[in-house]
Amino acid sequence: MAVLIALVVVVLGAPAAASAAAPVVDSSTYIRDVQAGAASLQRFGAILESTQDLPDLVAKSNRARVLLTQFDRRFYVMSRYRVVSPILNRQRARLARTSPPVTAILSRFLDAALMEDLDEVTRLAPIAIGRINAFQRAAGG
Repeated sequence: MAVLIALVVVVLGAPAAASAAAPVVDSSTYIRDVQAGAASLQRFGAILESTQDLPDLVAKSNRARVLLTQFDRRFYVMSRYRVVSPILNRQRARLARTSPPVTAILSRFLDAALMEDLDEVTRLAPIAIGRINAFQRAAGG
C-alpha cells in the first residue's frame, strides 16, 4: 500500500501544501493572486446567476469553463509558493487545500450541463455550494 501511495504522489505530484523549499513571495504578490483567483470565481458565479435555464447554461458553458480554469490555475500557483507573512501563509495553505474540490465539483457541474442532464445538475448544485462555502471559510480563517 505504501508503494502505491508513493507512486501516486510521484505521478500526480506532491500535495497542495508548499514545502519548505518552495519559493517565498511577498504579501502583495499573494494578495494579487488571491484577488485574481477570487475574481474568476465571482465571474463564474455571475454567469450562473444570469442563467435562465439549462440551454442558456450550455450556451454560456465555454466562458464559464475558461473562468474556472483561471481560478484553478491561480490557486495551483499559490499552492507552490509560501508567503513571507505567517498569517497569510496559513491562509494560503487553507485556500490551496480547499480550491481543488471547488474546481472539481464545478467542472462536473458544467459537464452535466453540457450533457443536458438536469437531474445531475440539480444534484451537484448543493454540493458545489457547500464546497464554495468551505473555500470562503478558508479565506476567513
